[in-house]
Amino acid sequence: MRRVVLDEEIDQLSKLVSNLGEGYRPVLAAARALQADVLGLDLARLAPREIADNFGQTTKFSELFGVDGGLVGIRLTYDARRAYFIGDEQRTAQDEWELMVFGVGSSEVEQPLNDLAALLGERLDIELEPYRYVSNRFKELMAEGMTPPRAPSGDEISAARLLADAAVRHVAISIASSGGLLVGDLAKQLPRDMQDKAEAMAEDLQAAGLVSSDLVVICSKTAEQVLRIPTREALERAASAGVKCACGVGVLDEKAERAISLTPLGRQLLDGSWWMSVLLIDELGRLGIAPNFMLVEQTDGGDEMDCFADVSGELVIFELKDKEFSLGNAYSFGSKFGIYRPAYSVVVTTTHVGNDAKEHFDKALSAQREDRYPGSGNQSTTIQYIEGLDSLRSGLEQLVGGVFRSDAETLLRSNLLGAAFDVRSVLEALSSDGNVDQSVVPAGQLPRGDDS
Repeated sequence: MRRVVLDEEIDQLSKLVSNLGEGYRPVLAAARALQADVLGLDLARLAPREIADNFGQTTKFSELFGVDGGLVGIRLTYDARRAYFIGDEQRTAQDEWELMVFGVGSSEVEQPLNDLAALLGERLDIELEPYRYVSNRFKELMAEGMTPPRAPSGDEISAARLLADAAVRHVAISIASSGGLLVGDLAKQLPRDMQDKAEAMAEDLQAAGLVSSDLVVICSKTAEQVLRIPTREALERAASAGVKCACGVGVLDEKAERAISLTPLGRQLLDGSWWMSVLLIDELGRLGIAPNFMLVEQTDGGDEMDCFADVSGELVIFELKDKEFSLGNAYSFGSKFGIYRPAYSVVVTTTHVGNDAKEHFDKALSAQREDRYPGSGNQSTTIQYIEGLDSLRSGLEQLVGGVFRSDAETLLRSNLLGAAFDVRSVLEALSSDGNVDQSVVPAGQLPRGDDS
C-alpha cells in the first residue's frame, strides 16, 4: 500500500485516472459505462456510488486496474471525524482526505504499484509513501524493552541453512560440547550408515565458517595433544626452529591430525538454537515482513527464544524447538497466550508436535473460548503447527498469506462497490429522460386486488 494525507479534495481525479496512459485501463469506469449503455442513460449524468462506513469515513472515488501479477487499486476517502472529549476539553479532529494506491496479487504487482504511485505523485505534486497496518500490542512490547533483531548477513543465513540438516547439526553440537574434535573422531558421532560422510560434513562446516581447522600433534608415548598449529607449513617451520614434543621427539616425527573447533559464528548460531531464529527472520523477510517488525527475547538462561512478528497489524508469536514439542512445552507456551495476547501462535519444530500437546491446546482454547465468549466461535489465538523445517516456508506462506488475503478482501470489497452508481443520480437520469413517473404512491395505498 502507498498513501498520502491531503488537506483538500483532488479536483478532477476521475478525469486524471481515466487518462493515465497505456497500460492503465480503468475496470470500474468500464463497468459503469456498460451499465449506462444497457440502461440507455447518459453516462455523464450518472455519479459513482460513494461508500460510507460507521466511523465517518466515506470513499469518494475508487478505481481498479488489471496489471501483471494481479490488481492495482486507487481510492480517495474523506474522513469527517466526530468531536471527542479528553477530560473536560472537547476537541475535533481535522477533516482529512486520504489518497491510497494498493496492489493485490503476487510479488510481480509491486512494480506496477510503484509506477502508479510515482505517476500520480508527478501529476498531482504529492508523495505517496509506503503504508502498512500495525499492531498496537507489538508497539507495547517494544515499549516494554523488547528490540527488533538485526537483519542476518548472507553468511549467517547460509550457515543456518546448513545447520538445518539434522546430521550436520548433530556433528556441530558434538564439536561444541567437546570443545573440539579430531576429524578422525567425527565419524563416531554419526550413525553407522552416515559415518563415511563425516569428512565431507567437516569440509562443509568449515566452508560455511562454522568451524576452524588446526593441526594437532599427538605424543606417541602419552597419546596427549602437545601442540596445536594452523598448517603443515607452520609445523615444518616450528620443527626447523627446534621445537620438539614433550617426550623429546621432533614434532615432525610425531603423529599429526587435523582437528576442528567452533568459530564465534558457530557458537552464536548454536546458542539457544539461534540458527532457527535466523531462518525464521529470513523467511519472514522474503514474505515482506522486515526485521523492524519482529522482536526476539531470550529467556530461561538463553535456552529459549520468544519470537514475535507484526504481520500487517496482527501479533504473531513463534515457539522454535530443535526437538519434539512435548506436553511440557505446551504448558509453558500456553501460559504466554494471556500475557502477550497474540492473534496467531505458531509452533515450529525440527521434528513433530506430540499428540498430547495438540490435545492440550484444543482443550485449553475451547475452555477459554467458552469462558470469555459463551456460545460464540471466538478464541484468543489461532494455533498453527510447522513440523519439520522442510515445511517452514510453506507454513509461513499459509500464515502470512491468510492475513494479507483478509486485508485484500477489505480493500477490494470497498473498491468494487465503486462499480455501482449512486441511486439518486440514476433516478434523476431516468426522470429527465422521461422514463419514470416522478409521482409516488405511499405504501399501503395501492389498490387491493390490482395485480398490475
